[in-house]
Amino acid sequence: MDEMQLIKDLRRSTPEITPGAGQAARARLLTGIAEPARSQRRRHAPRLAWRWAIAGALATAVAAGVTVTLDVGGNEPVANAAAVLDRASAAAASRPFTPPSPGQWVYEHTRWVEPGSDHFGFDVYRWTAAGGPVVFVADAPHGRLRRLDHLSAFPPQDYKTVSSLPREPDALLRWIRTHRPRTDRTTDFEVLSEILRVVAVVPPKLEAATFQAMKKLPGVTVRRNVRDVRGRPAIAVVGRTDAAVGDVPLDEEVLLDPGTYAYRGDRMLMTRDLRTRQKEGGTEVVKAGTVNVASEIVQVGIVDKPGRLP
Repeated sequence: MDEMQLIKDLRRSTPEITPGAGQAARARLLTGIAEPARSQRRRHAPRLAWRWAIAGALATAVAAGVTVTLDVGGNEPVANAAAVLDRASAAAASRPFTPPSPGQWVYEHTRWVEPGSDHFGFDVYRWTAAGGPVVFVADAPHGRLRRLDHLSAFPPQDYKTVSSLPREPDALLRWIRTHRPRTDRTTDFEVLSEILRVVAVVPPKLEAATFQAMKKLPGVTVRRNVRDVRGRPAIAVVGRTDAAVGDVPLDEEVLLDPGTYAYRGDRMLMTRDLRTRQKEGGTEVVKAGTVNVASEIVQVGIVDKPGRLP
C-alpha cells in the first residue's frame, strides 16, 4: 500500500482519535506496510509511513475540533549542537558491541505515541534478519508475524545493508546523496536518524559516524530539558524533515540520554502554528512546538528466530 494513500484513507475515515480508532489505525498500518507499494512516490521507510499516517490522523483530529496539546519544554535552541554530537559520537564509539551472526535476528520493540486525544499510541515488535533483507513485524510480543516483502531500498531497512555503510562521516553523507532516488525527498537528517533506529543494534563506528555526519548538516540545533515518551529528561538533536501537517513543516528531534548520550527515540514537532477553520465556526490552533508523534526504543536484543524475545 502506498503510504500517502494510506494517510488519505485515515484522514477520510478517522473522525477523531478515540481508543477504537487507534486500534483500527494500528491494524491498518501494519497491514499497509506489509503490502506492495503501488507507487514510487515517497517510498519512505515503514517508520516514516507510520509517522506520516499518524500525522494525517492528527490533522483529522484538529479538523474535528479535538484539542491537541503537550508541553514539550525547553524549546529554545541551544547553540552547542557540535559539542553534543561530539559527545554522542565518542560515547557510541566506546561502547561494547558483539555483532549478530548471519543466522540470528535483531529484535526491536518500539513504542509510538501521538499525544492528542487519549494519548493515542501503540507498540510495534520487529525482527530483522542479520544476514539479509528480511523483516517481520507484529503488534504484540507473541502476536501474528507479518513479513515485509517489499522493503524500501532507501533508506536501507535491513541490518546487513545498514551495517555495511561507510564509517566516515563525509563518506556516509556521499553514500546517502548518491543512493537517494531522484523522486525521494527524504532529508539527510531523516536518513541519518533512520540509521540510528531502523536497526537498533548499530555497529559503534557507524553510530559514531552518523552523529558526526549530523554535525556537518546546516541548521542542526539542540534543545535541552525536553521529555521523552516516559517523561524522562532528554537532549534533542533537531533537524528539518520533508514531512508536514497541512502547510506546516515538521522538525525531527533525535532524543539522547543526557548522561550517557545513548539514543532513546525521536519526535516530530510543529514548526509553527497550524490554524484550521471549524465547520461550526471559529478556528482551532495547534501551537508551534506541539509534538506530532514520538517514538521510544523500549528493548533491543539478538535472538535466534523471529517471534523470539531476548
